[in-house]
This record gives sequence, C-alpha cells and structure tokens, in this order.
Amino acid sequence: MPDWSNTAVPERVNIWTLAGSSLQNAASAQQPLSSGSQNNAANQAAYLPFVLPWRYPVQRVMWCNGGLTSGSVDVGIYTIGGGRLWSLGGVAQSPTNAVQYANAGIVLSPGRYYLGWAQSASGWFAGVAAPMGRPLGLYTQASAYPLPAQATFAAWGSMALPIVAFTTSPSGI
Repeated sequence: MPDWSNTAVPERVNIWTLAGSSLQNAASAQQPLSSGSQNNAANQAAYLPFVLPWRYPVQRVMWCNGGLTSGSVDVGIYTIGGGRLWSLGGVAQSPTNAVQYANAGIVLSPGRYYLGWAQSASGWFAGVAAPMGRPLGLYTQASAYPLPAQATFAAWGSMALPIVAFTTSPSGI
C-alpha cells in the first residue's frame, strides 16, 4: 500500500484536471476555441467543482485572456457549501491573448472545493463552451462580481468554462 503522505504535489494544477473525468471528458468533447472566442455575461459567476487529494499551497492563480479584454476578473476558492475561502477581489484583465497571473497565498487541505470565476464586464477569455454543465456539477450565480462571501448556487445555464489553473510557484511560471 502506498504512503500517500510522501506523494509529490504537482507544481501546476489545471482546474479541469482536478474536476474529475466527467469535466475532462466534456471539455475534450467540445471543440476548444481560439483565444478571444468565449464571452460570459458581465457580473455572472461560474463555479467549477474540483477535488484535491493532498494539501496544496496555492501561491498564484492563472487564466488565459482572449483577444478583447475589458473590465476585471475575480477568481476565488469556495467550500463545497459555498463559503468563500479566498478570492482575488478583482484585477484588470490584461494583456490580450496571453496568460494572466495573480497572487493567491492560501493553503488548501485535501477535500472538495469550487473554483469561482466572474468578470465585471463581458470580456473575452480562452475556454470551451459548456452546454453539459448541470450533469457535471457546475453552478452559476447572477450579480456576483466581485465574488460574494457566500455563493448562492443556481442551475447552470449557457456559460463557457475558462481555462484556469493554480500553482505552488511564487513566480507563477
């Protein structure tokens, strides 16, 4: 039997990897769209489930901006019950067609979480369409920018999934 306490923690974690095979399969079944091709409504939050099998010191978060950026992005981590553990609080979305990094500085214990994502304006980001959100455990919330202290999970509508990841590296690379 393996000793899980000695398992190496990966430096970078893509949220889709941690969400489980259902979300990975749905994402791979969709045509990944080019940068600048996804646009969610302003002030609407998306909540993506993920599971951590180990303690994870999140130093930075990162996402892929699209070809037109406007407004700000807020990224957060929530308990399974919807309590916010950490959020960025909002940062201007820049540069275009590139990965954007932001400091996090939170240590997560093994367990189940939601990653929250919201934009103040309908800016573009790299991601995939997600018509199958409900069976995958995805939620949404209207009027949720900046991300709220307590998420009010609502049934998934027609939103896109951003490409979001976090890292143990303080440089984010």
